[in-house]
Amino acid sequence: MSETEDNEYKVYSRRWGILAIFVLFCVCNAIQWIQYSVIVHIIAFFYNVETYAVDWTSLIYMLTFVVFILPATWLLNIKGLRLTVTLGMIGNCLGAWIKVLSVHPDRFWVTFLGQTIVSISQVYVMSTPSPVAATWFGPSQVATACAIGVIGLQFGNALGFLLPPLIVYESPNKYEIEQQLYIMFGSFAALNTIVLLLVLVFFRSAPPTPPCKVQSEKLQMPAESAKDFAKSVWRILKNWQFLILFVAYGISQGVFYAILTFLTQLIRNNYYYNGASIDAGYIGVTMMLVGILGSLVCGYILDRTRRYKECCLVVYFLSALAMIAFTLALGKVEIINVYIICGIIGFILIGYLPLGYEYAAELTYPESEATSACVLALGSQIFSFIFTLVYGIIFDELGDDVANWTMSGSLLVGTLLSLSNKSQYKRQEAGKRQFNQVTNQPERY
Repeated sequence: MSETEDNEYKVYSRRWGILAIFVLFCVCNAIQWIQYSVIVHIIAFFYNVETYAVDWTSLIYMLTFVVFILPATWLLNIKGLRLTVTLGMIGNCLGAWIKVLSVHPDRFWVTFLGQTIVSISQVYVMSTPSPVAATWFGPSQVATACAIGVIGLQFGNALGFLLPPLIVYESPNKYEIEQQLYIMFGSFAALNTIVLLLVLVFFRSAPPTPPCKVQSEKLQMPAESAKDFAKSVWRILKNWQFLILFVAYGISQGVFYAILTFLTQLIRNNYYYNGASIDAGYIGVTMMLVGILGSLVCGYILDRTRRYKECCLVVYFLSALAMIAFTLALGKVEIINVYIICGIIGFILIGYLPLGYEYAAELTYPESEATSACVLALGSQIFSFIFTLVYGIIFDELGDDVANWTMSGSLLVGTLLSLSNKSQYKRQEAGKRQFNQVTNQPERY
């Protein structure tokens, strides 16, 4: 069963099933990212390590991404979505089961090994929302589909904030913590196993018929060699408008992930009551769930307006204002107000994710969406790694207030960069030219 998109090309109803499986794939990876940091003090106590060692369970996601993303994206370009998603899901599942074997006070290195394997699998997640959308969906739905793919990441992050504090709670008895960790790691491993089976049975690289002319032309191109891929990356990096987006996007994600990594410590340091850690988890969930709405809203607006620069600029400026409000409010207002401000931050910064991916595809056309997404995601992880490290140093040496003002100033710099970029929509213009060529053809008798 299919629906028509223009007259020659088809979009298939099964695309929604493919997208649903892809969302689950994203959830399985993202749920494991923050599961240690959100209960940092419990993990540090159980494994007899310092809190900075637990912080590295978050940082390793960013570091391995920088190392592995380029070869993973090249593999995606030559082998397609099915193999890429399958390899990523195998890594998710393997890492999750290794964590089950790590539940003992002297096995922090084992749990870190499992986290490292899962973090490597992240490279197959972060670069694929835009290619999945472009491969299976027509032009009128591609931004929304990309936004839904990004939602999988945010929903997984939300579960990563929500579930660990509910399953594993502070106790002076390490045996109790051990049993709770078995429940957490075991349930996550079971979820990953189920989704791996869904990927193996149902997930496909591409529909029988491309959804639009742009994708049809890409299918006719020869397979990309490693040399061609390197040249494509180089062409993208020489694109000045893309580089401005690269830095601005990286700053926004660097600030966001630094705040998320230290959220529990921020709340515990400013609100002194039993249950502050649980509130920190709930605040993280609020940011992610409201962010899902932001991703959908921004994707919908982008589909309707096609005003990429303007949408990115407005969202970026609002993120700077929200971060300033967070800095002024933390520790000085009731915790409910922190929920509200953090919800706004999540709505804005997560809503920016699909905007960035789609803007990158416009600026770099006719390069592959997978390659532009790969380079953009690479930048975001480099910035996230650096910002999280710097935030941690400032947090320890000068306090959270100075650290948060540094993040606010960084977002203002990113706003100015976004303002300086040009409205250059190469993919959109190519689609218009192709449409005009088709409509201007003489009738045949």
